[in-house]
Amino acid sequence: MILKNIKFTYLRHDSVLHRTDVISKLLVVILVSVAVYFFRNPVQVLPMPILLFFLAMALGRVRFSVVFWSFSVFMVFGLFVAFFQLVSHQTGEVLARVLFLKITPDGLHLAELFVLRMATIGCAALTFLWTTNPKEFAIGLVYIGIPYRFAFAVLVALRFLPLIQDEISKIKDAHLIRGVKPEKGIKGAFHNWQRYLFPILVNGLRKSETTSIAMDSRGFGLFKTRTYTDEFRWTASGIALVAVVCIVIVVCGYIWGFGFIQPRYNS
Repeated sequence: MILKNIKFTYLRHDSVLHRTDVISKLLVVILVSVAVYFFRNPVQVLPMPILLFFLAMALGRVRFSVVFWSFSVFMVFGLFVAFFQLVSHQTGEVLARVLFLKITPDGLHLAELFVLRMATIGCAALTFLWTTNPKEFAIGLVYIGIPYRFAFAVLVALRFLPLIQDEISKIKDAHLIRGVKPEKGIKGAFHNWQRYLFPILVNGLRKSETTSIAMDSRGFGLFKTRTYTDEFRWTASGIALVAVVCIVIVVCGYIWGFGFIQPRYNS
């Protein structure tokens, strides 16, 4: 049930964010991802994932369950990073002890900061993926001067993500038909992925080979430029979105201040 709500692909809806131009959304992702690394206070970073959570649900029409469980994946990675911060900062006043781990103010501060940073970057990336048509993304990259070969490589990569998810579902169904039920628990999940990994790799290689043959047969990359049926256009909602995000970043920086990318070096 949880896996069905974890989406890393484009979701087709008619929403404000879906109609927003792709370059503005890309600028928001870059601005947010860079800004959080210059915030030293977790309170500064906290408004970012909350704002992105709201944007995905209210302006992107993404279901709460999809937003929550997909964002949780990045929170898990953030917790791993936070654990290493706690382990690497063992000096100073000890607030608490958990087995061999001493929790210090410095380590706890950095752990909170890195969890929120990871969550913010993940939220920004997922909101972009959910509301951006890969074809429009490729056209937008070409518009800002990216070579179309690279832009279409990104397009193919984004197209393959939902295919991989479909492959996993097909493999699960094939196992169930043959009487092989998925195992439960952490150890069971590991064994399940051992069974899924080889078919996914084989099917992925087969699809990539078919795609490369199709592109070669159509003369892809033969000319320096290409023509497109659709053109990139700036939108008022995109400009407004960039302006709002810039205002939030400036306000947070003005109230709490900006800092170096690694705050522990400032002391």
